[in-house]
Amino acid sequence: MDTVRIEGLTLNLARNSEGVTNWDDLVAGTASTESTGSSDVPTAAALAIGGVDISEATVQWVDEQAGSKVQISSMNLVTGPLSPAAPIELDLGFDVAANAPALSGHIESTGALTYDADRQVVNAKGLTLSADLKGDTLPGGGIKANLSGDAVFDQVAQLISIANLRFQVPEAVLGANKTEVTVVGDVTADLANWLVSSPKLTIEAALRGDELPGGDVPLKLVTGLQADLNNGSIGLNDYRVTSGALNAGGTLTVSALQSDPTIDGTLNVAELNPKQLLTDLGQNAPETSDPKALTSFQMKSTLSGSADRITLKPVTAKLDDSLLKGNVMVENFADPAIQLDLAVDAIDVDRYLAPGQSATATPGAAG
Repeated sequence: MDTVRIEGLTLNLARNSEGVTNWDDLVAGTASTESTGSSDVPTAAALAIGGVDISEATVQWVDEQAGSKVQISSMNLVTGPLSPAAPIELDLGFDVAANAPALSGHIESTGALTYDADRQVVNAKGLTLSADLKGDTLPGGGIKANLSGDAVFDQVAQLISIANLRFQVPEAVLGANKTEVTVVGDVTADLANWLVSSPKLTIEAALRGDELPGGDVPLKLVTGLQADLNNGSIGLNDYRVTSGALNAGGTLTVSALQSDPTIDGTLNVAELNPKQLLTDLGQNAPETSDPKALTSFQMKSTLSGSADRITLKPVTAKLDDSLLKGNVMVENFADPAIQLDLAVDAIDVDRYLAPGQSATATPGAAG
C-alpha cells in the first residue's frame, strides 16, 4: 500500500462533567463487533503501508471534570514505511496550548520506533525532542529545551530506560541571572513505583549575571541518583561538585520534599587554594605578609539541615598548617546568620596580616 496522506484533520475529544467521553459509544460498538466478527480480518502482520503523511491537523481535548483544555494544532507527522516489527522513522511537529496550567509553544520530535508486540516493548532509537514553551509557571516565563537519547518502554514492567540521555536548556532565567544547563547520563524510571535512578549523571551549568562574582560562574556536578517520588526523597550517591578551584564531594539525601524538606549527608572539600578561589569568583584575594598563607584549605564534615538552616557537625578542617575542629551553622539563607564554634590547635596570625603589620601568635585559640 502507498503512503496514506491526510490533510486538515480535526479531531475533538471531550469528557463531560459526569465522566462520559465522546468516544465511549464507539468503544462499546467495537467490542460488540469483535465478539461477533468474522475471522477473515487480516492480522497486523499482514498489513504494511508505505508511510503516513499528516499535515495541518488539529486535536483538541476538553475535560469538563477537570476544567482543562489542551489543543494541538498545525500538527505535521511524516513516517517511513510501516511494517510490523520493522523500525518506523518518525518526524513530528506541532503547536500546543493548554489552560491548566496556562502553557503554549512548539514541540518537535524525530526518531526510529520499533514495537515488539509479543514482549509489549517500544524501542525508540535516535530519539530527539525539542520544545519552545511559554507560560507563567515556567522560569522567566518561558524555556527552550532539547533532549536526545535511545529510549525503551516496557509496558508490562512499566519501565522506561533512556541510554545516552542528553538534556540541554540553552538559556533559562533564574531571578536576575541566566543559566545554561546540560544533563548527560543513563536514566531509568519505574512508573509503577515512581522511582527514578541513574548510575551516573553529569550536570553542567553556566550561571551568568551582573550580581554574580565575575559575572560568570561555571558549575559541574557528577553523581549517582536515586529518587522516590512517592515519598518525596532524592539521594545523591558519591556526588562531586567542581567550580573553578572548588572540588567537593560526598553523599546527600533530601527528604520530605512535598512538606518540610530536610537534608542529611557528608561534605568533603578537597585541598584548594583560597586565594585562587577568590580570584576565580571575581574577588580580590588579600595580600598577606607570608605569600604562602591562605593557600591551602581542606575540610570534612557531616551535614544536616532544612529549607532555612544548614549545620556542619562535626567539622574537621585544615587551613595551611592550622587544624580546626568544631561546628558551623548557617540560618536564614536570604540574610545569612553564621554561627561558628571552632577550636584551632595553633595559628601564626602574623602570616595572615598585610605586609608591615604584626601580631602575637596565639596557640590553642578558640573562635
